[in-house]
Amino acid sequence: MVEPQRTNLLTYSEQFDNASWSKTNVSVTANSTISPDGTLNADTIASNSASEARVLQVKSATSSTVYSATIFVKKDNNESRFPEFYLRTEAVSYNEIYTQLNTKTGASVIRLKLGTASQSVESFGDYWRVILTLTNTSDTNIIFGVRPAVTNVIGTFNPQVGSIIAWGAQLEVGSYATSYIPTVASSVTRNADVISKTGISSL
Repeated sequence: MVEPQRTNLLTYSEQFDNASWSKTNVSVTANSTISPDGTLNADTIASNSASEARVLQVKSATSSTVYSATIFVKKDNNESRFPEFYLRTEAVSYNEIYTQLNTKTGASVIRLKLGTASQSVESFGDYWRVILTLTNTSDTNIIFGVRPAVTNVIGTFNPQVGSIIAWGAQLEVGSYATSYIPTVASSVTRNADVISKTGISSL
């Protein structure tokens, strides 16, 4: 795998209990489950009220720029609640995408979209990786948010009490997602991969 230089703009990308993540009607149990990196550092995010519940980060955005956001969500057999993940820009154009995930099957539904945006889901062992892309036309802020139990009927908005296990959130500039870059107190940049050859004149 050869990747370009990318920066994870989110801070505390594995610590949803940190104050960098704004919380409304949610509780976070830190380090509750083994994550995709094999250590005990995935968090449980739970809605504690059958009303709007979310955890999010707001970052500065650049006009006419494409962003990609990703997060790992643990697979389970719970089809009584469906989480929602969203990218949204503010406060002029309000480009946005809201997608919901079936944590059992990996099926996903876009509930709401405004502007140029797309979503996909990839399987990573015991986890799904949710991928969102969104073009910011003219706004100054971009929001990545997680709603752990937004509905009990996928494709609708009907807040529930429930929880998910999540790990490894990322927001980067680019039209596609690259491999995960962990962060703590500040954004982290991964340098571009470089491949070179010497002494092989036939290639």
